[in-house]
Amino acid sequence: MNLEDQIFKPTSFAGHLVPGIWRYMLPQEIFDFEAPAERRATCMDCPNIQSEQYRPDYRCCTYHPAVPNYALGFALETTTGKNSVQALINNGYSLPEGSLHTPQEWVDYLADNKYEKFGKSEKVLCHLLDKKTGFCTIYAFRNSVCSTFFCENDHGKRGESFWSQTQELVSQVEAALGQWSLEQVGFSVANYMDTLNELSKDLTKLPGTKGGWSAASRKALFGKYYGRETELYRSCAQAIYDHKEDLWDIANSQTIHEASQFELNQLKFVPKEFDSEIDASDFSDGDTIEPKDLWKKLKKTHKKLWQEPEQKLVLNKKVQISKNEKDDQESKHNKGRPYILEFLTKKNGDTYEWRHFLTKKEYQLLSEFKKPRKISTKLNKRHRSKQIAEPNKRIIEWFGKKVLVKDKK
Repeated sequence: MNLEDQIFKPTSFAGHLVPGIWRYMLPQEIFDFEAPAERRATCMDCPNIQSEQYRPDYRCCTYHPAVPNYALGFALETTTGKNSVQALINNGYSLPEGSLHTPQEWVDYLADNKYEKFGKSEKVLCHLLDKKTGFCTIYAFRNSVCSTFFCENDHGKRGESFWSQTQELVSQVEAALGQWSLEQVGFSVANYMDTLNELSKDLTKLPGTKGGWSAASRKALFGKYYGRETELYRSCAQAIYDHKEDLWDIANSQTIHEASQFELNQLKFVPKEFDSEIDASDFSDGDTIEPKDLWKKLKKTHKKLWQEPEQKLVLNKKVQISKNEKDDQESKHNKGRPYILEFLTKKNGDTYEWRHFLTKKEYQLLSEFKKPRKISTKLNKRHRSKQIAEPNKRIIEWFGKKVLVKDKK
């Protein structure tokens, strides 16, 4: 493999850096998309450190990502990834599919969500993050969730839906390619799933002494590749690399095997107090959806994302704008933004669901909608500046977050 190949370098997806393999495994049309800027979801200047007291060293990486085998194989070829992937293997946190949390680690994650410890956890920490720098050691090969998660969405629910569907598409492609690559090196995915189902009869025996999967479970699941995990991951990566021009077609033709009994037993393993934290969409109850069908769905969602409303818009009555008095940690951190937009829990209420800090230019643009008005070319020209390059699109974002609503008159 040529380490100078684009597959080893992050690539731009509408201004966001994503793994270079996206260029090969997804339709090229996706790179023509205009995705939300998500300007408030800044990882290295995490807004939740001030507002939610997130850990400054881990932020939203209090999570165990499922990184596909071939991605771990690519990471093994790099200086930053080699040691962390080897440590992942040594501590038992990976299986033939790639990195995968144990049932107990999943329960720990659900518990963190239940007790609002996400971003603050001392227990659920990504095994692939450099604890000294706070940087991802396999950034160029991270999985679908890590590539598409934004703690705040410029377009509100519509933006969240766009990224969620992007994540679903990429995740399905990753699963298909991971299983296909295993089959290319002579590894039986069907037998692997059967073994996982069998082991799940007693999930308490699966964790090892170091917290990952037990040696006994890994011996059963890796088979002849136990002790040769790096060889397996590198072979999977090589198979992907050799067929990189055909990955989209491969993903759509690959039958995805599932360990349905293992998934069912995982659900039963979760204490009832955490049932509310389970995302039902993570567990399929029938045939998997082909990537090409998920792609059609995503295109429709993207088309709606930037549609301009034809009606007049006006400030939502649940919106309150005031001067930034710099009277708390978050306000002081945003001292360069002189106004605060608070989205209240109810009209004329005294508590808010969320708040944003506005520049003077943003405040001036938003103030135009104290009275009902339409989006217009004239308005766009009047407010175009370095801070707001495309005012009309900022207005569409505010409409998506319900800061602006359609005038009912």
